[in-house]
Amino acid sequence: MPLDEYIPVGDHADDYAENLLMQPCIEAQGFSWDVPWQDVRLAEAPTRNAANRQILNAAIAATYGYRDLGSAGQSDDAWREWAHGSELLEVDDAVFTKCLNKAREVLPLTSGDTLAATGYAQAAYEAAQESKSVKAAAKAWRTCMASAGVSDLPDTPAKMPSEAMAEDFGIHAAPTPTPEEIKVAVRDVACRNSSGWSRVAYNEEWRLQVKELRRNADELQRTREETTEHRATVLKVIAEHAPKAPSDG
Repeated sequence: MPLDEYIPVGDHADDYAENLLMQPCIEAQGFSWDVPWQDVRLAEAPTRNAANRQILNAAIAATYGYRDLGSAGQSDDAWREWAHGSELLEVDDAVFTKCLNKAREVLPLTSGDTLAATGYAQAAYEAAQESKSVKAAAKAWRTCMASAGVSDLPDTPAKMPSEAMAEDFGIHAAPTPTPEEIKVAVRDVACRNSSGWSRVAYNEEWRLQVKELRRNADELQRTREETTEHRATVLKVIAEHAPKAPSDG
């Protein structure tokens, strides 16, 4: 999408870098802060594209259903275990605040201005979904899905899967999709394509993003420079402070 290059990357590299900067400060106060190694390379998950957007196509649906793997892997398992462990709770609040402020002297938070592109992109998305052409395609999609056996079928594929479907499929609880989830997801993709919804929704959102980009070009250029500089600092901190990667074998 036209605005993707202006939107801050949606991964946890910032948190990782910040915690790495806090580690020597906290450990100097006698507390443990053993930050696990993280793989912060982008777009590795098969359910996401290079802009870190979740995507759904026939191959993904047939393998993962509606699951969003994010950047799932060995590093994330270690991060979750550490982030929910007792180690973090044992650190004195005053020490935590002191070390956090010290870390942010090296890695300041970005200004709220960097989120401008996110807001413009969201506005374009919402407007696209409300357009006559997209609504007509969504109606055709719903007709195509009528025989799929989904009891709470939404009025648009943009809302798939519904909360009830997600609960039935165990999307937030189980690591692998059920056969029924895959069946519905595959049918969903086929109907998105045959109804024209995927093409129409994409083209309309693209058109509206271009309008936002042209209207706010100067502001977006300034925020991109800030975002790019911040990202470079994050990666530099990680390169200088990260522990060694775990062995594959």
